[in-house]
Amino acid sequence: MTDGRQPHQSHRIAAEVSPTGSLEVLNPFNLQPIATVDTVDRHGVEQALAVADACYRQRDGWLP
Repeated sequence: MTDGRQPHQSHRIAAEVSPTGSLEVLNPFNLQPIATVDTVDRHGVEQALAVADACYRQRDGWLP
């Protein structure tokens, strides 16, 4: 980005999960910050896995 600000990415968990912090993402070539992303706690991870499992088990929603 040209104005010095870094983009922020919210988590994409399909459940009501509050972020518990953020993590700075670095460019591996020059170690310059390129973005920040939300982090979640153990409870948030458990919710994300439960949603993913429920979607997997609902085969009626799968594409043919």
